[in-house]
Amino acid sequence: MSRKRANNAFWRSGFSLIEVIVAVSIMAVLAAAVVPVMFNKLDQARYKRVFADLQAIYEATMGTQAEDYFGFVGDVGTLPDSVNELIDGTGQGTDWRGPYLSLAGGAKFTDVYGNPYVIDSLPIRVRSYGPDGTDNNGAGDDLSYPENPLSTFSGNLEAQVYINGRLISDATTEQVSASIAYSNDGTPATLALTFNLGNQQFEHTTAVHQGKHVLTVIAGKTGQDPATTHKEVVTILPGVITKTQVSFADADYMTRLDTDLNGNGIPDRLEDMDGDGIPDDMDPDIDGDETPNAIDPDPYDPLVTGGGGGATSPQVTAVTPSYGNQGDTNLLLTIDGAYFATGATVTFSGTGITVLTNPATFVSSSQLTVSVNISGSAATGLRNVTVDNTDGGSGTGNNLFEVLASGGSPSPIITLVVPDNANQGETNLTVTIQGQNFLTGPTVTFSNGNISVNSTTFVNSSQVDVDITVPGASATGAGTVRLTNTDGNFDEATFTVNQTVPNISNATPNNANTLTNNVWVDITGTNFLSGFTASTSGSPLAVDNTSFISSSQVRVRVDCGWTLRDKQRYIIVTNPGGGADSTLFTINGWL
Repeated sequence: MSRKRANNAFWRSGFSLIEVIVAVSIMAVLAAAVVPVMFNKLDQARYKRVFADLQAIYEATMGTQAEDYFGFVGDVGTLPDSVNELIDGTGQGTDWRGPYLSLAGGAKFTDVYGNPYVIDSLPIRVRSYGPDGTDNNGAGDDLSYPENPLSTFSGNLEAQVYINGRLISDATTEQVSASIAYSNDGTPATLALTFNLGNQQFEHTTAVHQGKHVLTVIAGKTGQDPATTHKEVVTILPGVITKTQVSFADADYMTRLDTDLNGNGIPDRLEDMDGDGIPDDMDPDIDGDETPNAIDPDPYDPLVTGGGGGATSPQVTAVTPSYGNQGDTNLLLTIDGAYFATGATVTFSGTGITVLTNPATFVSSSQLTVSVNISGSAATGLRNVTVDNTDGGSGTGNNLFEVLASGGSPSPIITLVVPDNANQGETNLTVTIQGQNFLTGPTVTFSNGNISVNSTTFVNSSQVDVDITVPGASATGAGTVRLTNTDGNFDEATFTVNQTVPNISNATPNNANTLTNNVWVDITGTNFLSGFTASTSGSPLAVDNTSFISSSQVRVRVDCGWTLRDKQRYIIVTNPGGGADSTLFTINGWL
């Protein structure tokens, strides 16, 4: 081979400048395409890791409702201050049951950008500061979970209680209480539930953290009878009201509750002011203030005491006559009350009444007399009467004496109403109103607008009789009865409407087969009121119609849903005023 040919072969084996430039250009284009993809893949991996951490931390904190698990908050009752508290229970209280979060191959304390994860309380979420490492409060490039965070981790509970199938309609009267256990920042605590008379249920106004809680219901009066305690677990969800029904049996409850010691047909609990189990007409201390009725200035007011070490200040209860006219002179008045002492003095509020007998004439510890002059210019209207003993004790009776213009009529004064209560559904009940200064032709009304006055009879200036009807739907509780004279003057006294509770004795039939509809059940007993409603204690039994026959019989039509095995449910009969009773009904299962 010649040298020339060899040199030509050498140069043919290399790249020309143009070829090199083209190759470099192609590599640059490829790099421009591949490098962003690589970085994007890296960012995606970082985001994926962060969101996996956020979700794990959130579920450790709040749990997963779908799995009936409520995490750190469900146990401790508050949000953790940091991820560390999900792992280390030091200082977290006895209710801490973690660790709630695993770090082995799982979530980290810090994100891939080297910043700690943040647990926000409003809204409730777990957050990363994102790539820029700046706390943007959830804005900017911050990353957070979940997408739609909650605003609270607490909720409320409403619970109706059935004992022996009977809905508790008045917790105080029926001696039932309820409470719920929860965690106060890791420490076990208990919240007493209040009773809503209108809705006939226990409630709590202070929200309780999400989770499973022990609801405790106590039937019976603590310290006075063997109370029955029932406990069950209830689940409270965040931001909602959880409604539940609690039902349990207590063989002795109604015996304790509905004793009738005086045999008048009224349960003692409905006529037992101080709740000691003794009906008022048999109780030597009606108001429970440890002052026997015989020496108690007001046996119906526990704040007015006396005798047996009680208060000894004078008590002024009445003035007779209860009025005087402008210009009257030497008017003799009798002051009644208690704990009067020799040397006591009597004064009247306002001006224009001069007491001539000073000190007052002492008749007994419960009565004084004085003579007074009433100025012709004395202001008309009611006056307070005060008795001062020599030992400094003093007592005042409000609005017990009235100054009238010459020829004026005194305001009526009611001293006694018999009876001072009635049951829902009572008809043609005679109520006697006793007192002073009643005029012919008075008008009697009741603050409970549902009570109808059928007739009013003027007996004399100290007695008026009225015949009334109390509808079954009348509102229960204390109200007033007002007697108004023809001159427009009036006085009021307390009058109470008692709840009428139905009493079921039998139901026929008391069972039906599954998938059977339109079954009429005849329910007999006492105290049924027109307008009653019926319900059941739950599926698969439902009520679709009712019929009132009489106070001793009602009819309820039920539908029986599907059940594989026999199930027992209660049919609940509720009077318009809320009083209820129930009877057991069996749905015969397919098997």
